[in-house]
Amino acid sequence: MVTPAGNAKIVRNSGENNPDNSIAVSAGQMVIISTEIPPVGFQSNVTPSDVLKSSMIDTEVPDGPPPALHPHLVRNLIIGIGAAATGWAVGITQLNQHGGAPPARPTCQINPQTGKCG
Repeated sequence: MVTPAGNAKIVRNSGENNPDNSIAVSAGQMVIISTEIPPVGFQSNVTPSDVLKSSMIDTEVPDGPPPALHPHLVRNLIIGIGAAATGWAVGITQLNQHGGAPPARPTCQINPQTGKCG
């Protein structure tokens, strides 16, 4: 079925409007449309071989699906880098957090009577 675009209207050979505004054309046929309606009406004709071949070449669709795209690649990279950075930050802060320095050992003997060194 062929449906006209814009303000065009399908007119039957009798000159009457087609209510569904479409026309059936079989495979290998074409209808030449002009501004004037021919006395016998628009008739379908066999498509010339050169026109048919160029039409087939112009509308050829390649076989197979399109190449796969990775729509979430950037998102996955950002999540992976963020997880790695978080792990690195937690590891560094835990390694640097040793609970403070151990208590200092006195280098002298404390006198039990005075409580002072010496």
